[in-house]
Amino acid sequence: PVSSTTTLNAVAITSSLTISDVVSATYTFPSPITDITTLRSSPTSGFYQLTGQALLTFKDAQGKVKFIQDSNAGIVIYDAAGTITSTYNIGDKISNIYCTLSLYSGMLELIPFADSGAAQSTGNAVTPTIVTLSNIASYIGQLVTVKNVAITGTGNFVASVTTAFTSYPINDGTAGVLRVAYTDLPYIASAIPTTNQDITGVVNMYSTTEADLVPRTAADMVNTTVTAVNQVSSTSGITTSNGNIIFSATAGQTVEIFNAVGQKLLQREAVTGLNTIAVSARGIVLVKVDNRIAKVIL
Repeated sequence: PVSSTTTLNAVAITSSLTISDVVSATYTFPSPITDITTLRSSPTSGFYQLTGQALLTFKDAQGKVKFIQDSNAGIVIYDAAGTITSTYNIGDKISNIYCTLSLYSGMLELIPFADSGAAQSTGNAVTPTIVTLSNIASYIGQLVTVKNVAITGTGNFVASVTTAFTSYPINDGTAGVLRVAYTDLPYIASAIPTTNQDITGVVNMYSTTEADLVPRTAADMVNTTVTAVNQVSSTSGITTSNGNIIFSATAGQTVEIFNAVGQKLLQREAVTGLNTIAVSARGIVLVKVDNRIAKVIL
């Protein structure tokens, strides 16, 4: 019995023939990994079994590209050989993914070497994390939403080709890139929105410095709605003092500040506890902290 990674040597010997050459084979047993964070920090030379459950957030039409994530991290499955024969849908949770790792143009890819079998559960909620373009690189492989994004481009979205991805500059106060990373995305040939959008998509790494947002469908791009100043509540717990906006929040909540005509002045993530943000603008500004909105005067 062989129950751990072992190299076996074999030789054939008989009294009437020349002794054969010695041949070797290594039987490799994958190392069990419980979560994607640990998997992402593992050497690319290893063999792994992702034992924890991972949620499927995106797959291409051919099923060769799948994005999965758990509570802390995400990764892309690249299955050019069609090794995974089980059918999975967005919202399925998968476990026992047998894989190696490969780094391609800055993006860490999970390469499967065995089928994982039926999904552990189906129909799970797929909820994106709200982020900004300034911190999107912290969410590689995960499903996110970036709000109030301007897309630079006219006409229709164009499909990527074999030799190059098609990309469009985007901006939410910080410059970023929307990338049409796959040839079968369903919004290809549809019109590029001309108004600011709340964009949901998976985060893809292109080269070692550029994190791109990849929408999955046209429904991932929704017109941004900015609440009018005269419609906001004054009971939000958001106050001002000496040019600072002060509020309590929890880590990860998005803070957005607009002037009176709806132009975004600032966007960032809150920290847990009391937050103080200095704003150079003066007059009436609109402050949105997660689902709280307040009109304040600086």
